[in-house]
Amino acid sequence: HTFWGTSYSVMIICVLSLLWEGIRASAVWTVKIRVLNSRWRLLSYSTVFVTVQGLLGAISPFLCEYFLARKSGASFISGNQKELADATVASLAPFAVMQFVLQICSLPFMARDLG
Repeated sequence: HTFWGTSYSVMIICVLSLLWEGIRASAVWTVKIRVLNSRWRLLSYSTVFVTVQGLLGAISPFLCEYFLARKSGASFISGNQKELADATVASLAPFAVMQFVLQICSLPFMARDLG
């Protein structure tokens, strides 16, 4: 045991998984540079994407709770498992459908950019 109360093997696995995630992320960015064939285009697209993703991640708990209270009266602040399951489905399904539609709508732009 370490002074945090966990085993060394678990810490080693966590450190290795973080290392592998860093390698994977850098490989993904390298591929994006090669595919888009422009570091500036990648920088501009990625800056917008990361900014929007961060903002949506910050407001999503409040947005989901607001829509749940308005539509179904369910809440994530509950100990009832059925209510939590209903809240999860009710809050995620509309966003998943919206994301799918937006991805389909973006296909012509991606096809044009990729040649």
